Amino acid sequence: MGMKLSWSELCPDMLRCVYERLSFTDLIRAKSVCSSWHSASRGFLPKRNQNPWLILFPSNGSHDSNGTCLFFVPEDKDKVYKTRDLGVDFARIRCLATYGSWLLMKDNLWNLNVLNPLTGERIDLPALTEPVVPERFRPMLKSSLACLWIDEKTKDYLVVWTMEHFLVFTKRGINKWRGFSSNYVGGTTGYVQMVYDHKAQKLYAHRLCYGDIKIWCFCGDDEPQEVFEAESACLTGFNMGITVVAKDIPGIKRNSIYFSGVGDGREDPDNIFVFDLATQNIQRLPQCVFSPIHFSDARWFFPGLRN
Repeated sequence: MGMKLSWSELCPDMLRCVYERLSFTDLIRAKSVCSSWHSASRGFLPKRNQNPWLILFPSNGSHDSNGTCLFFVPEDKDKVYKTRDLGVDFARIRCLATYGSWLLMKDNLWNLNVLNPLTGERIDLPALTEPVVPERFRPMLKSSLACLWIDEKTKDYLVVWTMEHFLVFTKRGINKWRGFSSNYVGGTTGYVQMVYDHKAQKLYAHRLCYGDIKIWCFCGDDEPQEVFEAESACLTGFNMGITVVAKDIPGIKRNSIYFSGVGDGREDPDNIFVFDLATQNIQRLPQCVFSPIHFSDARWFFPGLRN
């Protein structure tokens, strides 16, 4: 009678052949089976994930979350997945921005960190100290907006953070927050949307009240330089969403915008939906997404895997 083999003793080459046939979600689960399966995945280059996931954060005081949050994966239809335990304080922090697998999180003391909820990796950002933003302006942090970029392999990152009147930034290697050259923008309303183009190393920012767009270049090691400013049509507001490429990908709707409900309606499921640009129809999410926990926020993001 032959010797019995454990599933953990499967040949790495055989495992990689299996990995090639798995969906992104199944591949993540397979890597978590045991250390040998995880080790075999390091020599496997997965296809780039093109399916957005929705992450739902528990509300403060939600006792059924146990420091976890939920994932909804459109390609898996009526299924939701629970993250690992991310700490007892997780329900009291807020997501400001996403990039790839990473989330930019802010706690009640206005400390920021960059978190990967799939792996538990965390990068603590520098504390916000004087004189970058004077103490009297700290209450503005409650309505803050941020922009995140991070390199998955090197962990180089750039974070731009605005508190109504102030723009500050930090990146790997400087270990502090720095203000922009024209930091105080004045008025009662600041920036409502920011986008960073890493290839061009430029930040694009839009101010609602003033109806203008500004562009800063981050090409050097010093503070960013303003390279463009122009007035634009005064828009009524933005809702953070992810625009999906216009081609057929299993599990997502092409030519669509995935809205996260960011804003006053962040706890309302009706504000989290997929909008079809061609038909102008709204597709609501399955009820099973919202029933397991009382959530306080939700974000679409594009998780990825590294070797």
